[in-house]
Amino acid sequence: MDSKNSVIDKEARNKILEQLEKFEHEYIAPHIILTAREVKKVANNNLKRFNIGVEQLKILHILSFVKELNINEIAKILCKDIGTISRCVESLCNKKYIIKFKQTNDRRIHIVSLTPEGRVFFEKIDQSFKAIMQSLEAIFSKEEKEQLHKTLDKIIAYHK
Repeated sequence: MDSKNSVIDKEARNKILEQLEKFEHEYIAPHIILTAREVKKVANNNLKRFNIGVEQLKILHILSFVKELNINEIAKILCKDIGTISRCVESLCNKKYIIKFKQTNDRRIHIVSLTPEGRVFFEKIDQSFKAIMQSLEAIFSKEEKEQLHKTLDKIIAYHK
């Protein structure tokens, strides 16, 4: 055994990983999920220095396009549950990057918008994030990127 807490030995763990890798390469969807997980891990690791996560960055990105938006709409756009978005919004409010207020005609609805500090922060972090994504994509030629986009779009269109 590797450690006191391990239930399986190193050989058994490697066998499991080998089987998972085989499965992920046999079918496209698990391979896409694995790739997305790895890209998100790289993004999160690079965003740590800004004390922000990918989901929070997505909210700031959305709010950079509109003056204000309600939390339910953000959840729909990001395909996330209200609880996850609410936690992200609270964190961003605590950092003073966004403000949250109740809608005047329906006090149950919370509206959020970027603060001036939030806009400056987003512009700074957006440039850094784009550089990270460009470095990830540097391994592809222009043609390979175009083909990958076409392939991914084909998968998305099939399931709409």
